[in-house]
Amino acid sequence: MRQARPWSSAAVALLIGSSPGVVLAQEAPRASAPYEGVTPGTDHRPPGEARIGRARGRGRRAANQILTWPGFQASPDGTSRFFVQTTGPVTASVVRGEGRVEIVFPATGTHLGNSRLWLETQYFETPVTRARLERRGRDMVLVLLMRADVTPAITTGTGEGGYFFTYVEFAAGHYLPDAPPAPIAPRGSVGVVRSEPERAPSAADAASAPAAEDPSMRALDDERPPPARGPRP
Repeated sequence: MRQARPWSSAAVALLIGSSPGVVLAQEAPRASAPYEGVTPGTDHRPPGEARIGRARGRGRRAANQILTWPGFQASPDGTSRFFVQTTGPVTASVVRGEGRVEIVFPATGTHLGNSRLWLETQYFETPVTRARLERRGRDMVLVLLMRADVTPAITTGTGEGGYFFTYVEFAAGHYLPDAPPAPIAPRGSVGVVRSEPERAPSAADAASAPAAEDPSMRALDDERPPPARGPRP
C-alpha cells in the first residue's frame, strides 16, 4: 500500500444526520466532532456489513462489488481527495462533462441508501463543491460537481479487513471564492451631516447682523409709479 499522507478526516456533513464519509460542518472549516466513519489506514468497518452480501443481487443487475462507503479528506499541504471503499478491486474510468467529473464503477452496487447522499465540500479548499454516488444501470457513478477545470488523479489501494479503496485526488490550489469587496457608495449619494450644538448669539454676531427693516421703507419699495399719460389726440 502506498505511503499515506497526513490526511485529515474532515469530510463534510449533509443536512440530515450522520452521512457517508463526513462530519458535521455547515460553515467554513473549523473544529468539529471526531470523525467516526470509514477512514483509509484504519480498521473502521463500514456500517451495515451484514447487508453487504444481500446487496449483490441476482440476474442482469447483479453486482460484482459493493461500494460500502464514500468519503472526502483534506490534507494540510492543500491537496484533497475523495475515496470510495469497495468489497473488492474495481477498475474505474473517468468521464468529463460540463462542470462535472464522473468516476464510473462498472457492475457495482451499494448496500445502504445513505451511501448516495450528497457530500458537501464547498467550504473546503477543493475544486469540488459537492459529490455523490448515483446509479446508472448496472454501474455506480461518483458524480463530482466542479468549480474549477482540473483533472483528478485516480489511484487504488488495499484496506483493512479485505476492503479496497479508489482515490480521486486533486492537487493543491486556490479554489475557495474570494470574499466580495465592500460596496462603494454611488456618486452623488447623501452623506452624514453632523450639526453643531446651538449657542447663544455673541456681541460680534449682533454687530454683524443686518439692521431691522423699516416697515415704511417696505411700503415705498412696493409702490408702483402711475401709468404715463401722453397728450390726448
